[in-house]
Amino acid sequence: MFTSEIYPKWMKEKQMEKYEDMKKFLPNLNGLVLDVGCGEKWLNEFLDEKYGIKYIGVDILYNPDIFSSGDELPFKSYVFDFIFCIDTIHLLKNGGEMKRVLKPGGYIIISEPKSMWKDKFLNTFKDLKILKKCIIGKEEKDILLILKK
Repeated sequence: MFTSEIYPKWMKEKQMEKYEDMKKFLPNLNGLVLDVGCGEKWLNEFLDEKYGIKYIGVDILYNPDIFSSGDELPFKSYVFDFIFCIDTIHLLKNGGEMKRVLKPGGYIIISEPKSMWKDKFLNTFKDLKILKKCIIGKEEKDILLILKK
């Protein structure tokens, strides 16, 4: 049984494993990163250790840098070089806001549990180039999608 002390530690370990799996497919990370649905900001911890980039996390729970839904991002257009949407795309109405705030030539990285993946997620991004679509993970499989604007 998971307690409030055990579950977060276990979940963090699983997320860090996922980030390590994703790392080999990622383009060179630099510039400004947006994490849509940042949760506990474990991605920030991972990226800071590996890349030292500038990071902004948005979420409607926890303690984000900016309290916001991924459907209503409070940023000007064309701000971010990279946008991560980890385990969150199924919660959004669509990804249009991510496209709006992404710079030309920028990347959107989506990871979603395979069991929750729906190809309809691709419809929102049909005008972006798919650089990679693959399965990552050892025990728990995720679909990884890397898009370029």
